[in-house]
Amino acid sequence: MSQETIRKLAQEQGKIKKVITTYKVSEKVKKTLKEKDEYVMEMTSAAHYLNISLAYLTQLLDKHEIPYIESMGQRLIKHQDILTYEKKRDEHRRKSIGDLISYCEELELYDIE
Repeated sequence: MSQETIRKLAQEQGKIKKVITTYKVSEKVKKTLKEKDEYVMEMTSAAHYLNISLAYLTQLLDKHEIPYIESMGQRLIKHQDILTYEKKRDEHRRKSIGDLISYCEELELYDIE
């Protein structure tokens, strides 16, 4: 399933909703997010969106590679932070593939023909 399809499904199923109406979070978090008009996702939805396992997402959050909000024992991730991580990850992948192709060309292991 493509990431675009997953995004559309997540939106249709209401996985990405305003935090005010979806989650039971502290009043301070509600006020902050309402002022910024931001969307948040639960960890499960974020993992599906990024097409990674929940365990790997937990590792990313623990390493602070993706910022999150913890409220009432639940980790909530801003949708914008997910998009930022996704863009950074994709750029890293493209660079790695380009480096690998360059290396193979130097060794004459990669032929375009």
